[in-house]
Amino acid sequence: MTDTARTTKQTASVLGVVIMAYAIFILLGVPDGMLGVAWPSMQTTFGVALGQMGVLLLATTAGFVITSFSAGRLITRLGIARLLTISLIARGLSLAAMGLAPSWPALVAAAFCFGISSGAIDAGMNTYFAMNLSPRLMNWLHASFGLGATLGPLLMTSLLSVGAVWRWGYGIVGAAHLLLALWVLLRASEWRRQDATAAQEPGAAQAAKPKGYLATLSRPIVWVNIALFFFYT
Repeated sequence: MTDTARTTKQTASVLGVVIMAYAIFILLGVPDGMLGVAWPSMQTTFGVALGQMGVLLLATTAGFVITSFSAGRLITRLGIARLLTISLIARGLSLAAMGLAPSWPALVAAAFCFGISSGAIDAGMNTYFAMNLSPRLMNWLHASFGLGATLGPLLMTSLLSVGAVWRWGYGIVGAAHLLLALWVLLRASEWRRQDATAAQEPGAAQAAKPKGYLATLSRPIVWVNIALFFFYT
């Protein structure tokens, strides 16, 4: 294979990975945007107080934190394509479970599972982009989440305005996750090819060596970023 052909193939591989990643992050943001619009209907369905939304958010956050701490290890063990495929399927099924939940405890349990899969996708993708792609592409990745969070309320509002129940929104978005998981699975070779290309870069072996929690937390810049995110959220 000539250098030109190899470069073209690598460029196409990177483009495919980036497009899939942006689609994943758009879909990642949609449910976050739906909840605020759906909540009054959900509250009526389950007969809970307005403040119970905090319980739902706490369950989601707890699940999110669990997998966020292990994103690097999950990528190392499973590979990014397999991690995304499994997490997208789990998130899609969790959304479907939320849409079909017969009771409030069942909804909270589904939200916890939703948070676990969300954390794996979010932290895993951010880790992957940080190790393999440019900061500019990372910024557009986060912008894609914002686009999804914008589309979420529009989707739920449209469904409610035509007389559909809130459950349909979660079912539709859950199904979209399963389709996206199939896309990632079918194009898994592009993720592996991008991994292999990054591994050939000078210093890649040292950069890819896993760091322990204590080694990471010993760096002052880590605590600065933790503080920034604490006050931000």
